[in-house]
Amino acid sequence: GQATEASPGGNGSGGAKRRISENISLEPGMKPVKEWHNAGNLSPATALESLLFAKETKDYDSEAKLVVLDDEARAAVLVLLANLPVQDDYRNLTPEKYVAMEFVDVLPRQIGMRITAEDSGKADSVSLTVRWQRSENEIRENRFPFAHDPSGWRLAVSYPLLKHIIIEAVHVPGS
Repeated sequence: GQATEASPGGNGSGGAKRRISENISLEPGMKPVKEWHNAGNLSPATALESLLFAKETKDYDSEAKLVVLDDEARAAVLVLLANLPVQDDYRNLTPEKYVAMEFVDVLPRQIGMRITAEDSGKADSVSLTVRWQRSENEIRENRFPFAHDPSGWRLAVSYPLLKHIIIEAVHVPGS
């Protein structure tokens, strides 16, 4: 597929907390979850927003298209899928769709986010530093790697990232 065009969006800025409900205020510069949308994947920032929007709306197919697994991560997911019970519907998923579905279940719900840094490694790889707000007083920061290919920018899931985010969070019966 081709990269999709981004819609105007931006993360906003300003000094005062932005009230998103009667009880919750966002840290200055945070973009609230209700303003996330499918922004395309022409840049790492738009791919991140599209990925988060797909996660929030449980659009697993769109989310899977915004993920690329390295060879070791792909092999690990294929082994995991092959070892599921025969009657488990997950056995027929692509590794990307499995990862997308697990992201929805494993990653905590966010109420706002803002990109604080973009570090380029090579022309086809970038790491975004993202500041997340989960509640009035819970704010975290993470780095996410993105890779560029002919289909646009996608979250680059390495085996260590996969292991940290998904494998350690999935309970496998008998293990």
